[in-house]
Amino acid sequence: MEACKAANADFVQDTIDAAESAYKENFEDKAAAFAKSSKGSLLGDLASMALDRFSSADDIQDFIEEHLTEGVKSDASAAAAEAQALAKGWCDDGCTSSTARFLEGIFGHMNGGGCDDASEYCGECQSRAASYFARNQLPCCIEKDVRRGIEAYDYVIAN
Repeated sequence: MEACKAANADFVQDTIDAAESAYKENFEDKAAAFAKSSKGSLLGDLASMALDRFSSADDIQDFIEEHLTEGVKSDASAAAAEAQALAKGWCDDGCTSSTARFLEGIFGHMNGGGCDDASEYCGECQSRAASYFARNQLPCCIEKDVRRGIEAYDYVIAN
């Protein structure tokens, strides 16, 4: 990136402008259609809010400058350090393999009983998942990190 900036003093702004143009030409209509078709869902409502709030890269920059206080920067640095420690612990503890085995098992079990769309967690999908949990315990790795995620979420909401 430094070489690009040395060759073109406006490299960063040119890149932002090109990205904004590409978004408007290739994706803006799709994003709006998704938000409209998914109204009432978490992702659909988030997309609608983002589309209403941000119409340009300048809007995003203004939002960042408005909300990026020293406290937020400090919290973000602490969160990044915690995330890095969690990731290292996850790998060191062999969590990837145990979690993959668990997820393979539960989704295979759910699918084996006619649940072919786990995004709608009710009916057969819920019943099959419950029967899997009755015989299989959630790996400690997942439980520990979910608890930490909830604590982090609670901290963000409180602050």
